Amino acid sequence: MDTAPPPRQDPTVTRRRDAQRLFSDTHSFFRSPTGDKAYVDPLAGFQVEAGPEWSDDEANAVLRRMLDALAEGRASIEDPDALAYAEANSLLLLIGPREEAVMHRLYTRMPPAMVERWRTALGGDRDSLGFGRRRTEEPPTVDAALRSARRRTAVMTLAVVITLGLVAAAAIFLRPDEETLPVGKISFGSTSPTAEGPDRFLGEAPIVNENLLARIERPVAVREGSGNATDRIDPDVNADLLPFPPAAVSATLFRYGGQGQVVIVGPAGFLNAACFQVSAVTINLRPFDTAVYNAGARSCPGNVAGRAVTLGCTGDTAIMLDVQFPQGQVELEEGGVASIGGVRIASFAIRPGYETLSLRGTIEVRAGKAEEVPMFGGKTGDVVSFDVTPKGATTPTIGRCTLK
Repeated sequence: MDTAPPPRQDPTVTRRRDAQRLFSDTHSFFRSPTGDKAYVDPLAGFQVEAGPEWSDDEANAVLRRMLDALAEGRASIEDPDALAYAEANSLLLLIGPREEAVMHRLYTRMPPAMVERWRTALGGDRDSLGFGRRRTEEPPTVDAALRSARRRTAVMTLAVVITLGLVAAAAIFLRPDEETLPVGKISFGSTSPTAEGPDRFLGEAPIVNENLLARIERPVAVREGSGNATDRIDPDVNADLLPFPPAAVSATLFRYGGQGQVVIVGPAGFLNAACFQVSAVTINLRPFDTAVYNAGARSCPGNVAGRAVTLGCTGDTAIMLDVQFPQGQVELEEGGVASIGGVRIASFAIRPGYETLSLRGTIEVRAGKAEEVPMFGGKTGDVVSFDVTPKGATTPTIGRCTLK
């Protein structure tokens, strides 16, 4: 009798699982024995509040406090620089997934140069003799096996890719109505303010959910003229005409002030003449709510529609604006129901000869996935930071703005 083959394991999940197991073994080896006692996280309760950028001395003091908690009294080599202290006492070996979550919060308030040094150290520097773990390398315990598996399954992988391509093509032409489409879920959870006051909310300093991060990088250019707009699309628009270089600006989602927020981060001065349109949309791009940020009278073209945004945070490198995000299945005015499929962000520019000239990006979750939008806390006048550094990059990209 035929039996069903075992389900295929996602290689990404397998690698992540192996990496976690490898770290857990190393972590346990360097920790103090606890006998029959359950493991107690030394960083439990270690919080990083929103606020302005620390000085080098302030950042070193906080880092030292974290490192001493991890070392549990075993560090013996002193150094005033926190990173040198960590390397001299081999404390980088104790920084794993839990500790990295704390580090990401620290990054939002550390000086950029210090963030870059720590990212390089934790990622692994080939030019040094440090023990930093390289994020781009696979765990050494499974590396050889994975390489061998790749060679053995090269032909099978190619066949799977071709099959998936055919399935995807069929899905495009045979796509069901929106009501039956499987879409990823973006959940905002509770967005109610706390009892401390109308401008104070629960949560630590903002930490970006990388699965809810989009780069604004897709050019859309339509030349002026008559007839079908599709026929007037310019696929090779000059990059100098765009509002900013593709991928120079990023967008993500947060909860703050009792509702959902879109945070946009870019280089210094990118908001001086900016025109942003942000929409919560269905999987078929039908908008639930559209808001427009217009920096000046000549920033937005006349064909950019939407209500004026309510700003929650402004600065030279970041801005936060409100958008209404419906949860669950929503009845549509034109009939039927639909749920949120993503958040579209577009930056427009006015240029001679163009009806539309923009860069666009979409925050979305893959079908079958669910992501909860993170919440952060703060009060009017606080400076908050948003770390949107790309994966693998050592130079930090951090936007800052002041809560209104």
